[in-house]
Amino acid sequence: MGFKNRTFSRPVYEEQSDEPERVIIISCEGRNTDPEYFNCIKSKLSEYISALLEIKVIDKNDNNSRPQHVYGNLRRFITDKYDYKSDYDEMWIV
Repeated sequence: MGFKNRTFSRPVYEEQSDEPERVIIISCEGRNTDPEYFNCIKSKLSEYISALLEIKVIDKNDNNSRPQHVYGNLRRFITDKYDYKSDYDEMWIV
């Protein structure tokens, strides 16, 4: 008889967070076209997925496209400017 001790006098609310559930951090090889492409996708999807997902495209200050440099740019961003949560966030190298 599980309902004998259960009360319904106080409603139970689940607190909603303003922060998205997941963040995708993108480090691009290209300096202009690649970030423009992902920022366009981000703006088109923002009204539909902003509560679930945030897309961060890392700014690039040079034209170095070596994979090691693109990876280093991503690592610097995560170390210096962002609190990366390994359980929820994703890192992409494009």
